[in-house]
This record gives sequence, structure tokens and C-alpha cells, in this order.
Amino acid sequence: MLELRNIGKTYATKKGVSVKALDNVSVVFGKTGLVFVTGKSGSGKSTLLNLIGGLDTYDTGDMIINQKSSQDFKQKDFDSYRNTMVGFIFQEYNILEEFSVAQNIGLALALQGQKVSDEAVNDLLKKLDIEGLGNRSPNELSGGQKQRVAIARALVKNPQIILADEPTGALDSNTGIQLLETLKSLSKDRLVIVISHDLEFARKYADRIVHFVDGKIAYDITYTGEESQSDEPVKFTDKGITIEPKYQLTAEDLKVINAYLQNQTKPTHIKKISDQTYSGFSTTDTSDIEQSSEPFKLVKSKLPFKASLSMSLNALIHKKIRLVFTILLTTISLVMFGSVDTLSNFNAEDKSYEVFEKNNYNYLMLKNYKRGGDSSWYYYTEVNLDEEVFQSASDLYSNSILIPVYPLSLSLDAYIKYDWNKPSFYDAYYYTSFIEIDNETLLGTNFEVTGRLPQNLNEVVVPMHFYQSVAYYGFNKEDSVKDINEMDDLIGEMLYFNERNMKIVGIIDYKDDLSVYEELKVSGWNQGVDTPQNYYKYVNRLREGTLGLFIFGEGYYESLRHVKNSRVEAVFYLENERMHQFSTVAKITDVDAETIKYFDSVDPLNLGENDIVINEYHLGNMIHRDLGDYQYNTIIVDFLVETYYDELNLLLAEHFPMYETVDDIPDEDRIAIIGYELYGYISDAERYTKAFNAVVEFYLSTSEAPSFQVDFFKDYYTNYPIIGLRVVGFTSDEDNVYAYHVSNELYDELYIEGEIIYNFILVSTKDMKREDFNKMVQQSMNKGLLYKVSLQDENIDYMIMLSETVYGMQQFFFWTAVILAGFAALLMFTFISSSVSHSKQEIGILRAIGASSRDVLGIFSKETLMISIMNAVLGVIGTVIITKLLNDSMIYNLNLGTTLFDVGIRQIILVTLISIVIGYLSSALPVLKTASKKPIDAIKNK
Repeated sequence: MLELRNIGKTYATKKGVSVKALDNVSVVFGKTGLVFVTGKSGSGKSTLLNLIGGLDTYDTGDMIINQKSSQDFKQKDFDSYRNTMVGFIFQEYNILEEFSVAQNIGLALALQGQKVSDEAVNDLLKKLDIEGLGNRSPNELSGGQKQRVAIARALVKNPQIILADEPTGALDSNTGIQLLETLKSLSKDRLVIVISHDLEFARKYADRIVHFVDGKIAYDITYTGEESQSDEPVKFTDKGITIEPKYQLTAEDLKVINAYLQNQTKPTHIKKISDQTYSGFSTTDTSDIEQSSEPFKLVKSKLPFKASLSMSLNALIHKKIRLVFTILLTTISLVMFGSVDTLSNFNAEDKSYEVFEKNNYNYLMLKNYKRGGDSSWYYYTEVNLDEEVFQSASDLYSNSILIPVYPLSLSLDAYIKYDWNKPSFYDAYYYTSFIEIDNETLLGTNFEVTGRLPQNLNEVVVPMHFYQSVAYYGFNKEDSVKDINEMDDLIGEMLYFNERNMKIVGIIDYKDDLSVYEELKVSGWNQGVDTPQNYYKYVNRLREGTLGLFIFGEGYYESLRHVKNSRVEAVFYLENERMHQFSTVAKITDVDAETIKYFDSVDPLNLGENDIVINEYHLGNMIHRDLGDYQYNTIIVDFLVETYYDELNLLLAEHFPMYETVDDIPDEDRIAIIGYELYGYISDAERYTKAFNAVVEFYLSTSEAPSFQVDFFKDYYTNYPIIGLRVVGFTSDEDNVYAYHVSNELYDELYIEGEIIYNFILVSTKDMKREDFNKMVQQSMNKGLLYKVSLQDENIDYMIMLSETVYGMQQFFFWTAVILAGFAALLMFTFISSSVSHSKQEIGILRAIGASSRDVLGIFSKETLMISIMNAVLGVIGTVIITKLLNDSMIYNLNLGTTLFDVGIRQIILVTLISIVIGYLSSALPVLKTASKKPIDAIKNK
């Protein structure tokens, strides 16, 4: 029936030392009989029992079961083997505490798929003398009763083999005897193998004794009933010396043994156990052992659902606080997952377009930004928007009208008298931009122009804000303040800036919604004390929006750019004395020749490379320096006398009657009386200009062209000195008073070529396509671009920022949820591990009585499923509550007109799915690990 052939089993201790528990053991067992396996602790007897019962596996050899080799058995085959053929009786009873007596007994039968009847269980209880205990819990039984329940559990499925491990170890002597008598009775129709160290019980009850010493069978004897007939307690053979058991050597025996040993030339066995160990026992003859003729057929186990569920519930309630804590944290992570997923349908383009339509924008603004920082941390800063960027934007948004907005340095505070300490809506000192458009482009916008567009570089269209400012404060002219009551009152007036006289030919309304700035129209608050919050937003609109956007004629920016790029400062020195400073370089050939006056000593047609012309604004200083004050004033007086002789005599009679004519004035008083006193009374309005021209004519005709040392400054850090630069003439051109005009050769050295720069791009929304708007939003949100042209609008920027926050929240909450889910999974893992650890011995008991790894997985799968369902239900409820709170809060605080979080069937499915996945993933390792354990390891709680 059962045969072990050359079985070997080795264990490794904690210190790594290998110990042979069984060493090449071979033994055959019959189909019936009570076999005692004896030996000291560590001799290998318990290992033998575990191998026979399929609780452990052997390393070498083979175990034959009903003529079937088990070498190729897998764990599931041993599970079926135990379920079909083996019944266990343990020293510690190993009864499942959560089941009643009857349930413990019936479980073994149910694992075979058989119906458990109360009648069969009660009959068995009666047979074992524990009738009436079927409904009791194991903790209500005595040790003997528990052991009988264990026997009943082993017998109920009618096993071919009963394995009892030290069954009397925990019982008193009387109960132990009763148990052995029961086992003796059972052995009549089945094989009963008892592991015991009690040799007395073995000699009394055993049909066969197999004794182990150091992992080997020391002797294997079978009870025959024949007494030992040996008359010679000490025998000498060719194999050594044989001594009867329990015989005490005498002095004579020792002399005989010593004499025997002296004559031996080889090692001699001086101790050998007799073949006939106990009285009535003789060496087992395996040929006499009756073998089973039953076919080898196994029954796969199937743990009943009710039993599996009961064990699952018992494991759940084992640690209530940890269970609640695990469910709570898992639920939090699921709520975060669910809330984040409600944002999955959020679309930044759609939300931004809703804002766009709600505010009825007439235009949008684009600015250029450059990415800074590194891969771990980055930011975008505004940078110059040049012609190449503008062209790229035009290509990208090809369905829209894009208007470049140029930078402008414009100060118009001279035309408006306002209180610097009491700012208001009508302050007009923040204008920084202008555009150049034609009538065709204007028609493609919603802008409205009163008047007309500029037709040359000396005409300008002012923004509505400037008109409102002068209408409020008045238009300040040189000698009066003009009231502006309507637009026509301002059209036609002159402005002077950037060294040009500009005529106002129109007023443009960009259709800005300025309702939010109504409070700023009430002047009178104190700067920095009670300034309205919107004031700074308003100032930003003036600086960077259409509120202060002028329109100039085509080519105006190019003229400004030329001046800007000609900003090469120069300082003139004469004999190390600083004389003049200029800011702009220009060509002599670009100046109207009729405006230039040259020194008489200079040939205008033959100028040198270092000859320059400066504005006559600086001529007076040079004349004073070269002629001196006395000669300068003398020339003026002589001119006045010659030109206004008669009028001077009349004035002299009125103011200085002591002199009849100017000729009578002493030379030393002529300058004081004529040049200082009477000069101002002369009626000719151009007297000063004429007198100065007389001095200039004298100076140019009598003086040599002066040479200077000039330091040119191309930037703040380097200068470009030239010695011997000669001023050959002066120009009356008023376009640029602080320009110095040089030869073409020197100009090429000094001129700085610059690029076209825009402040921002204006996009008309009149016929703008949705496709272009979406692209603008995408550009604004794209963080992977080195350069990007992004939308610039307070409301849309806010929505884009909110969108980025939403997307950022998705990432943040997602990873937070992942971390929490991981933490929850860890808690779940810990909880399940604790549950498995708590149930490990029960699992071992189940496995021993026939349950398979699959049955164990079923127990903990139900436990995991119950936790997952609780998590899912709470997660869905929590998601609904949290998203409602978030929607209410964001609508109230952010003034949103729509919800951002919407819970649907997708979230319910997702939360449930994630809950189950987290549950099963976190429980997989401990459950699979325990399910794959050898039953003996589970029983021993290893």
C-alpha cells in the first residue's frame, strides 16, 4: 500500500548548517495495522510522518502509494492525496476554533465533495464516546474530548491511512490509554501510524515498531507473540560481538571480550543490537506485508463556500482598528482618484473660449516669452518680439488678422495738468505703444475711428483714453487751456514729441470694456494710501493694452528705429575742457544743404573724413568761448546801432535823456545801455535772431574751424575716442537738435544696426476662427517650447492659469493618490499579512485535512473582495461629496459659471475597479506565499 524507497530529507538550520533528518530510509507499510514509529527527539520520526502525510516533500528517493510513484507529484497532487487517503491526529488537536465540533468533523467530509449528514456525524461521535457534543465550541471541550474530535475528523472521510503525531502527549495517562485502544481498534481495517517516544506504549499496542536513530531506521520489528530463547547473552561472530538487550556485562565477560580483541587484526564491532529486540517481536519480513489492491484514485478538494466565508469573516474581525484604518486611507486615495478623473473631461480651450465669448472681446493680445531655468525648474519671461516671431505667429494663426504693436516713448503730461499726488482714470502719462494700420486692416477689426487714419509721418490718431483725459482736464496749450467738449474739438490740434510736430487727425475707440474702472473716474484718493485696487490693473492696461494705443502713419516706426539706432553719444572736449554733448549721429549728406552755414575758410565741396556739422543750437557756446563776452556783445551793439539807429535814439530820449543820440554814449557804457537796457524795447520781434545772425556771420567769416577731441559712446561700457575732429559748420534743421552730422565714412563706423522690435501683437477677433483661438490657448499652455507667443489677457490668462492648475491638480492628486494608494496597498498588505499570519495555523490544519492551495486562495480572495467592496462604496460616496464641495467652493470663490468636477458612471466603475485591483494586488504576495507553503510549515507557523 505505502512504500518509501531510499528517502532522504535534509534541513538547513538558521546558522546554515545542513542536518539530515532522514538518511536513505526505506520502509514498506501494509494496508492495516498499528505501526509505532519511535525514537528520540531529532531522530527523524516526525519528518517521516510529514512525508508520509504529504505535509512535506522529500529530497531524494521515492514514495510509492498504491503502486503509484509520487516523484512527479505537485503540491496539488499531495493535497488531493491527503484529502482522499490520509487522516491526521495531532498532538495539539488542531481543531478550528471558529467552527463547532460537528462543523470541524463535517469539514473533512465536505472537502471531498460529499454531503455532510447530522446522522453520520452523530454516529461517529457516539462511537468515540463524545455523543451530544456536536454543537459545542472547541473551547468548551477537555483535552481528551478535543483529541476524540480530531479522531472523528480523521475518520469521517474513511481514510486508508491515519497518521497520529504524539497523540497522547497532551493527555493524562488514562485518557492516553483510551486513545491508544481506540487507535488499536481502528487499525484493524486501516493503516494507523503513530509517532511516539513512549516505548512502553509501543510494546503494548504496536503491531509493528520502526525505531529511528539519527535519521536512519535502527530496527524494524513486528509483533509475532514468540518469546526470545537465547541462552548466550554475549556471542562472538565473524561480524563482531553481539550482546542481548538489557544484559549487564560481568567481570568474566570483560576478560573474554578483551582476550577476543587481542587476537583481532582488524577493527571489531563491540556492540551490536540483537535482531530480536523485544520479547514477542521479531524483525519485520516485508514479504509478509499485505499490500492494497485498490486503484490509485484521488479526489480534489473543494472547500465549501460557507466555511470559506466564515474563515474570511473571522480573519477580518481579528484586528478591527487596523481594518478601519486601512479602509479609511484606501478610501481617501480612491476619492482622490475619483475626483481627479472627473477633471479628465476638462478642456482648457473650451473653458477659455467660454470666457472669450462671455466678455465679448474685440481683440486679443499676444506676447513673446522665453523659457528659463533647467529641466527640474523652469519659468517663462517676456522677451523682445521681433519680425521673425511676428512672421511665425502670422503663419501659425493664418486665419486671423495680426497687427504688430510697436514700442513708443511718449510723454504728454505737458498737455494735461493733473495732480500727481491724486491719480485717477484720466492720467495720461503711461502711453507706451502704437500701431500702423491702413483702412483695409481697419475694416477687418471692430475698432472705430472718428476722423481719419494718418496719411504721413506728421499725423497721429490718438486713443479714446487720451481724448477722455483732455476732455476731463482740458487741453493745455502754450498760453491757454482749451476745453474739449467733443471729438472734433481735439482733432486738428498739434502734439510735439519725438522731436516732431504731430497733427491729431483722428480718435480711435478700441471698444474696451472699462466698466470695472468706473470708480477710478472719481479723482481725489491719495497715492499709496487709499488707492483703489483696480488702479494698478488700469495702469497695466494703459501700458500694455489698447487703452493707450496710438496710430501713426506707415513708416513711422522705421523713422524712430533709425533715430534709436543712431543713438551714439558723443562728448566734445577742447583742451581737456568738456564743451558739448550730443546723443545722435547722422550723415552730413542727409541734412538739407540750405540749412548749413560753413566757416568761410571751409570749402563745402571738399570736406574731410573728420569734418562734422552740428546744430546751431550749440553755436552760441562756441562763439562765446572763441570771441569772448566783450567782443560778442560789441558785435551785437554795433548791429543794433546800425540797424535800429532812429528807434534807439527815441528810446534813449525816454530812458536816458542825458544823451541826445547813441553816438554820445561813452564807449564804456555802450554795452550796458544799448545791449542790456534798450535792447529789449526794440519793437522788431526778430531782433534777437537778427542780432545773433550778425554775430554768427562775423564769427564764421573771421574764425577758423575749431578742432576737438571727441569721445563717442556706443554703449555704457566702451568709448570710441577720435582726436582732431573739426566742426566746419552749423545747421538750422530742427528735426534733431542733439544730432552731430559726420562724413559717410565715420557714420559707417559709428552707426549701430538694430532689429525691429514689437511690444506685442494685436489680434482682431472680428473674423477670427476658433481653430486659431485654440492654437493660442495651446501655445500659452505649452511648457515645452523655448520660445512661445502666448495670449495676454487678464480673464483668459486666469482661465488658462486655472486650467494649468486643474491639469496640475490632476498630476498632483494623481501622484498623491498613487502614493496613498501605495500606502493603502501597504496597509492592505500588512493587514492581509497579519490576517494570513493569524490564520496560518488554521490554513495548515485545513491543508492537513485535505484543503488545497486553491481553497486557501478562496478564503483570502473573499476577505479581499469584502474589503474592496467596502472601499469602493465609501470611495464613490466620498467622491460625490468631495466634488460637490469643490464645485460649490470654486463657483463661489472664483466666480465660475460652470462646474469643473462631474461624477458619472465612469468614475463609479473606475473607483470600483481600482479598489478591487489595489485589494488583490496588495494581497497577492502574502496570500500566494502562504498558499504555496508546505502544510507543515503553515502548521508550525513558519
